[in-house]
Amino acid sequence: MSGEPLLSVRGLTRRFGGVVALDGLSFDLEPGRILGLIGPNGSGKTTFFNVLTGIYPAHAGELWFAGKPATNLAPQAVYEMGITRTFQRSRLCLPLTVFDNIALGSHGRLDHGLWFNLARRRALVSRPRLLLLDEPSAGMTHDETRRLMDEILEVRGRFGDLTIVLIEHEMSVIERATDRCVVLNYGKKLSEGTYAEVAADPLVRQAYLGLG
Repeated sequence: MSGEPLLSVRGLTRRFGGVVALDGLSFDLEPGRILGLIGPNGSGKTTFFNVLTGIYPAHAGELWFAGKPATNLAPQAVYEMGITRTFQRSRLCLPLTVFDNIALGSHGRLDHGLWFNLARRRALVSRPRLLLLDEPSAGMTHDETRRLMDEILEVRGRFGDLTIVLIEHEMSVIERATDRCVVLNYGKKLSEGTYAEVAADPLVRQAYLGLG
């Protein structure tokens, strides 16, 4: 894995009226790594995904992807750079067949060998360089969550150059699947490191894990 970052976030800021949803967020992500993005509800995790993928513009700061500027691009341009995502609530096109739902994610780059479940399959079918997973275990049972962890690791193993950012409240997924974590609180980066390092951080334990 290259030591050069695939994704660089520099001072990223996004406001909604008087609410600062992202407040000067900065971090780097190297190729082939799995980053856990964690924090309390409302801490800015999904807002980060929305700014990165062009749904919301940033009010300040910069995004760089593979050495190219990626700030405030249109969603289609973000997709063409090799960034895809899932959403907290997967909405399929029910009148279409399973194949047609999958084909929606391909835009001409259909790969029939991908086997993730349908929501993830639509995100992976374009063979992205960066995959953003927004709470993929939501609504799953314990056994399903365990299988999900296996799938995430298998995807990374199968596509060795695939980089993943994972938003997840199930800490067993974060602990097992991620190489590194960034913890957000009120839009700011509270802590960064391995899961063991951030879980031991007193600020994280107080703000997110509920421990004194």
